Amino acid sequence: MPRRKRSSRARVSSSSLSPTRLEDASAWALIDLTRMPAMRRADGHGEGEPSQALMGAMKSVTLLALQATVHGDSVDVAATGLSNDAENRDLIADSLRGVLAMWRLAVSEKSPEMVPVIRRFQIDTDPDGVSIRGTLPGSFLRELSQTRHANASR
Repeated sequence: MPRRKRSSRARVSSSSLSPTRLEDASAWALIDLTRMPAMRRADGHGEGEPSQALMGAMKSVTLLALQATVHGDSVDVAATGLSNDAENRDLIADSLRGVLAMWRLAVSEKSPEMVPVIRRFQIDTDPDGVSIRGTLPGSFLRELSQTRHANASR
């Protein structure tokens, strides 16, 4: 009897979500991108700025797992996108590195204390997908909240 090929869309690799297990997360979401027609129409073909390349390569992602785990006043965040296409997994990982580099440049003058925080974000690939994870410190979250409230009151 022939063996059925398992789809990466139907499972989330345990290595993709390491080191925190999904059930240990404070909040999580699983998003089946195959059911999102708007995602399939996204512009971008892996060209231009890293964010545009990321959106183009994301067309091959079938499932997105997001998680956040609260530790005191900081939050560990992780996202994993599953894709059967090895080339697109590499493009996604490279694009994420570019987005992190752009983020470091953007905050280097205004919030230089954030540069080492961004540098500690990790991007990993495995045969199932691409993962990014890092920790957002409480000071950053408070600043983000204050900025959002200030912009909302304008």
